[in-house]
Amino acid sequence: MLLQYFLLGVAPIIPALDGAPECDGGAMESTDINEILKYINERRSTVVQGNQRNGQRKDNLPAGKYMNQIYWNCDLEKETMEFSTDVCDYPEQTPQKSQAYHADYDYDGEKVPSASSLVETWLGMVDNNALTEYGNGAVKYSEELNMADFVNLINPKTTDIGCAFGNCVIEDGGSKYTFYCLTNQSYVRVA
Repeated sequence: MLLQYFLLGVAPIIPALDGAPECDGGAMESTDINEILKYINERRSTVVQGNQRNGQRKDNLPAGKYMNQIYWNCDLEKETMEFSTDVCDYPEQTPQKSQAYHADYDYDGEKVPSASSLVETWLGMVDNNALTEYGNGAVKYSEELNMADFVNLINPKTTDIGCAFGNCVIEDGGSKYTFYCLTNQSYVRVA
């Protein structure tokens, strides 16, 4: 049992860069999938090693335990694609799955950010915003501003993710892009 703890709780997480799937019927390219997984798994590795700063505070979050790397899930990607086809509104919470969602207006053909840069933004929220309830090796999420996406992507129980871009037309004739991700774990509950 001690060996299991060592392997899962202390060993660095190696990002899944080779062989990430490009889903049949999916829209995300392998290079985008690999970048998304790289950012998430690198951040998870930082948490496992106890090196994740807690916002602007002088201390780090407690080291993560039993946290493995995240893999791409084609079924989750397809589920996000179904939502992302023409809907501009924030999606209703999906039972048994956490979500991350970004929407913005695409005026005058401005370049839409890459999927990996949006994921990097979600994960980077912890660099400027602190989780306030932690200690004794545990962290409790209590609805800190802009931290829900970070908390759900770092959840140790989360092992799968799928994402998709969408585009919809708004009332004034402009367009809006969306980026929507689902994981295989339910939304982290507020402590």
